[in-house]
Amino acid sequence: MKKLSICIPTYNRNTELVALVENFLIRALDGYEDIIEVIVSDNSDDPIATLNRASLDSRIKYSKNITNMGF
Repeated sequence: MKKLSICIPTYNRNTELVALVENFLIRALDGYEDIIEVIVSDNSDDPIATLNRASLDSRIKYSKNITNMGF
């Protein structure tokens, strides 16, 4: 069972998501993947969602919403 969930909603912000993954999320997961989970909920348009998914580490759970769910 995970002790901490980091949940990130995103909408058309690939540059910011990539920076977050590279500068924080990978470091948070390294060595702590047994107790931390990271989940990205994506409301982005399809082309940007494709970029978002490709930029994520395999340890990050990804969910693309069919329609924009808002916050």
